[in-house]
Amino acid sequence: MTIFYFMSSFDFLPEAFFGGFGFIDDFLILAWGIGLINEELANYKTEFENSLKSKIIEDVHWEIRDDKE
Repeated sequence: MTIFYFMSSFDFLPEAFFGGFGFIDDFLILAWGIGLINEELANYKTEFENSLKSKIIEDVHWEIRDDKE
């Protein structure tokens, strides 16, 4: 919806009539869209951390040996 709003000619507060105040709705729509993306990424991160796919390598015991000995 955010991309559609910026690509369309529709504007809640047109800059031609309201001058600099016409950008207020643009900034609010942009902040709303970024908030939605941030929320979705946070949900994905939480879901991924709790899934089995995030724990593919478990119980690996390793050591570093010097080959010169």
